[in-house]
Formats: sequence, structure tokens, C-alpha cells
Amino acid sequence: MTDSQTDVTPRCRVALNSVARVRQEMSKVYRAARSGTLPLGDATKLVFMLTQIGRLLADESLEKRIEDLERAATGALPDLRKQP
Repeated sequence: MTDSQTDVTPRCRVALNSVARVRQEMSKVYRAARSGTLPLGDATKLVFMLTQIGRLLADESLEKRIEDLERAATGALPDLRKQP
């Protein structure tokens, strides 16, 4: 077992529900890696996971904006499929 597997130190949970918060967490990981308190391999893995979370949040936001635009356009544009 590695030290990280036996570590029972309580962890602070971070709400990663916005791209800004994900960026802040990446900054913390970066500073920990630079200071030597977090091994570079662990930092690399954590930043990769945070990057994926950030991308999903951005995609989710974009998807919602597109849905809102489509919903707004539904009433504004005539349905061209219906022919008299």
C-alpha cells in the first residue's frame, strides 16, 4: 500500500459546480505540485480529471444555452414543414 492509500486525513470537499471553481482547484493543485507537497504524478492525474470536469461543465452550459435559443425560436419562426 502506498502512503496515499493509507492516509486517513479528512479531505475538504470542494463544490466543483462551475468552471471558475474547477480553475481555482487546478490552481491549488498546481501550487501544491510546485511547492513539492503533492507529487507531480498525482498532480498530473488530478489536473486531468479537473480538466474533464471543466469541459463537461462548459458543454452543459452550452447545451442549455442552445436549448434556450431553440425554445425561444420555436415561437418566433413559422414552421416551414406545414404547407397550406
